[in-house]
Amino acid sequence: MKNRWLTLIFAAMVTAAVFGLFASDSRQSSPVSNTSQDSFSDDAYQRAKQDTAIIIQDEASTSPQAEEGLDLQGEPLRIGQWWAMEGELTAEELERQRRVEAKYHTRVQYVHVPLEQAASRLITSSIAGQPVADIMMLEVNWAFPKLVEEGYLQELDGLIDLNDPKFSDNPITMKHGKFRGKQYGVTLPYSEANGLYYNKTLLQEAGVQDPYELQEKGEWTWSKFMTICRALKKKGTPCLADYPVENTTFFIYSNDGAVVEDNKVAFDSPNAMEAIEFMRKLYDAGDLIGEEGIIERNVAFAYGYRWDALGYSGNPAMKDELGYVFYPKGPRAKDYIVPYQKMNLWFMPKGTKYAKAKWAAWSELYEMDMEKGFNVRLEKEKPYFKSEPNMKTLRKMFDRIKLVEYTSYIGFKELYEESVKEIMACRQSPEWGMQQIKAQAQAAIDISLKK
Repeated sequence: MKNRWLTLIFAAMVTAAVFGLFASDSRQSSPVSNTSQDSFSDDAYQRAKQDTAIIIQDEASTSPQAEEGLDLQGEPLRIGQWWAMEGELTAEELERQRRVEAKYHTRVQYVHVPLEQAASRLITSSIAGQPVADIMMLEVNWAFPKLVEEGYLQELDGLIDLNDPKFSDNPITMKHGKFRGKQYGVTLPYSEANGLYYNKTLLQEAGVQDPYELQEKGEWTWSKFMTICRALKKKGTPCLADYPVENTTFFIYSNDGAVVEDNKVAFDSPNAMEAIEFMRKLYDAGDLIGEEGIIERNVAFAYGYRWDALGYSGNPAMKDELGYVFYPKGPRAKDYIVPYQKMNLWFMPKGTKYAKAKWAAWSELYEMDMEKGFNVRLEKEKPYFKSEPNMKTLRKMFDRIKLVEYTSYIGFKELYEESVKEIMACRQSPEWGMQQIKAQAQAAIDISLKK
């Protein structure tokens, strides 16, 4: 046994060197490097696998994984994502990875795929018969309906146990990983956020109430937000950064509205229209909206996702204290809501070999328990969010996510966003602007779903 293991370790080292020639591993390549397996010939790939297949066969065939059909027999587990892994994994996560590699007789490889190329690389590599990765992160709005309808994604029913708590206890997996009743995507405990960053020092100097304190009392509302904006106006400081589409969309959701709901146009609902009209008042006032620049004190508030905290805290010009809160509640909302437009899940390209074994190995790489998974993310975010109030807000946001999904539909985005820009530029009324595009927008949804 000892000799076989020594042989296996040596073979794995040789294999790693060979596979390194054709599999992009983000731990070794920079973000600007885009080398991956689909750049190399299938012959080279198969020869590399055959070099070690005979050596590991005896050891692999006696493992529990082999008996269950889950032994990868030297086949690498290629994980496609758009960020580098260098410095990303904790010591515990690295140890977890080593255990997975030993248990499933595999090597984890992180394939760097630039964000803007993720969907196109999946399509072209799949057509070529060599999917760019075995398991790949994609935006939900790319996957559904397009990539499923066109046959590029593998259905997961039967490959994973959806009754396993690591999946069944995850509301994002169970709600947003499905399309037409079938499971296609899964996620780790979903620790993302979207809210308002604000210059806390600037607000203190203006003598206004702190949004976080209002939030904790349940009093962070549109009305209180407008009061703060008017107080800042007297000090000559614009309130909100000028992002008409994002501001309007996220305030629609903060009023418990939606742009699209159940594959139907919803931007003309009472909840949505109330938000559009509220945002129009902010823009119509002129000096309540300003150019981006919390750091430079150009504005007090700007929308932002979890990862935007790094841009603020990592900027040496940021001398003021930074705050982070939910979007204020609209009159029709019962609680704070996190409108999330960039939801990413993990998917498998259709035609991936050893599919069941690769999902089994992948699911053991990460902390899948919900609360423990949230804590892993919070620990990583502490250096960027800094204060306890910001961290508390971040944790609460994990449980309040609502998907913004209008970009899923071909042609819808252009219709909706152009109309919103026209409304906020005061060139058309909210009611007329939304009504004139409603029929076309619904047609865009229906065409995308091939109704």
